[in-house]
Amino acid sequence: MNLDWVSLVKTLAPGIVAAAVPGVGPILAPLVAQAIISAEKMGGTGADKRQHALELVSVGAQVTNAVSKKDVLPTEVTVATAGMVIDTTVNVVNLVHRAKASGAPAS
Repeated sequence: MNLDWVSLVKTLAPGIVAAAVPGVGPILAPLVAQAIISAEKMGGTGADKRQHALELVSVGAQVTNAVSKKDVLPTEVTVATAGMVIDTTVNVVNLVHRAKASGAPAS
């Protein structure tokens, strides 16, 4: 398994989204993953990157709803859920990197 940061986000975020919000995973997972990746590339503090990612998720939810002409991803709930998914994804990715840096065996 490739353990670079972006690959881990792309791998982990969809599973975390599917567990947190059954039924909207195919819509929300790529949105959250790309928001995390964009925020990481932006740099800044963790709080700045989290805020940037949440803003992207909010815009993505609004666009999804406008295009579908229905409330597929209610913006407020989607952003709140995305915040939990972002935190969990980043924590797991960081944990994997710390384990790799410490020489812990991969399973």
